[in-house]
Amino acid sequence: MILWPWPKTVKEPRGFLGLTWYYRRLIGGYSVIARPLYELLKSGTCQCTKAVEKALYALKNVMNMPTVLDLPNFAEEFVVRIYVFNEGIGDALMQKSYPFAFYGKALGSQQARLSMHKKEMLNIIIVV
Repeated sequence: MILWPWPKTVKEPRGFLGLTWYYRRLIGGYSVIARPLYELLKSGTCQCTKAVEKALYALKNVMNMPTVLDLPNFAEEFVVRIYVFNEGIGDALMQKSYPFAFYGKALGSQQARLSMHKKEMLNIIIVV
């Protein structure tokens, strides 16, 4: 994964994003991290911007980190931890402070302009 080559055409990031997308539930904040790469696909040009380079390196690093996820025990209490960023929202479903599922969503331009309180409420509505 670390040796994945830098994309030279617009279609090449699709393979990398397809591979990482499969593991998105195991990566906290996936949609926020990968957003510049998805925007690169939409633009139709293969421009090496700082945001794209940062996203590519961040995804490579996250994919190579050992993620310890626990299996849920349905007899115990569940906790949902929400995260709000300027450009996205994320959630972690946990038990006893151990995560076993992640969810993330990159916000559109209108939703990104919301206040943090409204983004938190949006996150709660989506997760529930």
